[in-house]
Amino acid sequence: MGAGVLARFADQQDSIHFFELNPAVVEMAKRYFSYLENSKAKLTVSLGDGRIALKNNADEVFDVLIIDAFSSDVIPAHLLTQEAMSLYWQRLNENGVLIVHISNNHIDLLPVLQAHSQHFNKAMLKFSYQGHSPSDIGSDWVVLTDNQAFLNRVSISDLSPIKRYPFSELTMWTDSKHSLLPLLKF
Repeated sequence: MGAGVLARFADQQDSIHFFELNPAVVEMAKRYFSYLENSKAKLTVSLGDGRIALKNNADEVFDVLIIDAFSSDVIPAHLLTQEAMSLYWQRLNENGVLIVHISNNHIDLLPVLQAHSQHFNKAMLKFSYQGHSPSDIGSDWVVLTDNQAFLNRVSISDLSPIKRYPFSELTMWTDSKHSLLPLLKF
């Protein structure tokens, strides 16, 4: 959830369900930032691990899932396993879009997402945001979907080049087998 910036982009007809592991982050977002308070959308905040919450909340179906948990030094690998991806596709509607923030100074998560893209037969797009000034911090995002209407609306100029890894370098993470070592950036 961070500061809750995503809530700023929502309209009255939108619903946003934040899943936040750290209660201190929720408190910080409410105390020091106004994104949640000023949002026009219907907001829900659930404390706890997002994957577990999604598993336990089988009734909720989403148009978009945004996974934003990989920019720190700690990589919650259980959010990028084959089993997690399967759960995400169960919780997304038939035209659902999965967006994953992959910015990380130490780990290249692209081979994992390419493996999932192939396994689940989803198109994969990559966007890079570089900001408007030299002091802005950039970010990299991957989108997985088979929503053709969404794919048709994306402008080629919005996309970032994707380094295509040979099949032998793709990394299919599962709950029982995953390693960060092959993904280290040198």
